[in-house]
Amino acid sequence: MAGAAIYLASDWAEFITGDTLTVDVLHDLGTLSIEKTSDKSAYAHGETITYTYTVTYVPGADGSPAQNIAVSDTDEYGSLTISALVSGDTDSDGYLDGTETWVYNATRVLDATHANDDHLDIDGLTNTASVDGEDLDGDAVTGDSDTITVDVLHDAGTLSVVKTGPAIAFHGQAVTYAFAVTYAPGIDDSPAVITSVVDDYFGSA
Repeated sequence: MAGAAIYLASDWAEFITGDTLTVDVLHDLGTLSIEKTSDKSAYAHGETITYTYTVTYVPGADGSPAQNIAVSDTDEYGSLTISALVSGDTDSDGYLDGTETWVYNATRVLDATHANDDHLDIDGLTNTASVDGEDLDGDAVTGDSDTITVDVLHDAGTLSVVKTGPAIAFHGQAVTYAFAVTYAPGIDDSPAVITSVVDDYFGSA
């Protein structure tokens, strides 16, 4: 063929080049949920409360999982120590899939003097757990929190009342009696609420 160019195999090296391109895949943000429960609803002073945290994830439209899941919990004493993942990572890949339910635990010993700490709720212990995480791009997904209150059981103590008044009174004289009420707390040293003081002759004080 007239005018045709002829190339040797070695000449193609001048025309053939290679290049690799990687494009970033952006993931849709999903929503985390946390549910917190306790092993009992009421605890005596000195007892250990065991909390369970159940974490799930609703992925975005692309169905991608969440990563770097972090559970935290704070009560009136401070931060609780959350356990490592107890169960739920069914495929053992470290990512929270939409079909998985991850479970964590923590414990708190109810202080024996809980009732006498002015900054504490005398009748209950309230705390709030939170969960945070990221998508596969490292962007924060929507977190969640859950608050519960456990009842604090108190040890019953003993009330005492001492009634005083004049030894002698005349007809028509107004007589004033005094009622001194004291309380010996139970072993938790919790106080009492006085609901009434009643005299069997004169009625309520």
